[in-house]
Amino acid sequence: MQRLMKKGVRVECTLNEMAFDGQETDATRKAIRDAILAFMAAQGEADYRNRREMQARGIAIAKQEGKYKGRKPAVSYEEVRAYHAEHGGSVRTLAEHFGVGVATISRALNAAND
Repeated sequence: MQRLMKKGVRVECTLNEMAFDGQETDATRKAIRDAILAFMAAQGEADYRNRREMQARGIAIAKQEGKYKGRKPAVSYEEVRAYHAEHGGSVRTLAEHFGVGVATISRALNAAND
């Protein structure tokens, strides 16, 4: 946000109708602006971390109760490896064939080496 302020950008917050002007010249107003922005950034970071922690706790509890199994695989790694062994092809071609991303195919092929 400081980079934007130095470039003279004006940021308007629609939630509470606050405006932060990067072209402010008064030192006191700049200090107040920067303090408010720093506080808002810190509060946002704290909220984000709290949400992540609560989500992790919920997942841990659900796993203990056997209710959380995680995300289902997009494609069977064994199926990818078998198809690749039989037909060959590039990672991109395999990704298009299976309808998944190239990273998924790379993980599937590299999992055979583990």
